[in-house]
Amino acid sequence: MRVMLKFLITNSEFGGASDQVFQVGPVVTGLSFLNKPLEYINDASGSATLFDPSGAAVPGAENIPVTYGNGSNGLYSGLIVGSVFNPPKIGVGYTLVLSLVSPTQGARQASFPAEVCVADETDC
Repeated sequence: MRVMLKFLITNSEFGGASDQVFQVGPVVTGLSFLNKPLEYINDASGSATLFDPSGAAVPGAENIPVTYGNGSNGLYSGLIVGSVFNPPKIGVGYTLVLSLVSPTQGARQASFPAEVCVADETDC
């Protein structure tokens, strides 16, 4: 089961977002679901890009550097700078694409459903 990532803006005028740290993962090897325990990828580096529902990269959320969180078992985090985050609309249908390269596991890419919502709304 995947949990939807939520990226917040402070009002419906599509501006004024605060900086946001996001975390995605765990990133595991391709054989992890066949083998127990899971084999986490903890040595990768890379970036993430948020795509809008039309498939275009969202300004301010492109090629965001991501880093592995020490001791987190395959979790990676990045920072979206609020002053440049400019989503075209509020709502669902966004996708965060994580692209990583591991010296031990090679290149990996994963997609996560995402939503852009207004921070002061109760459903956000």
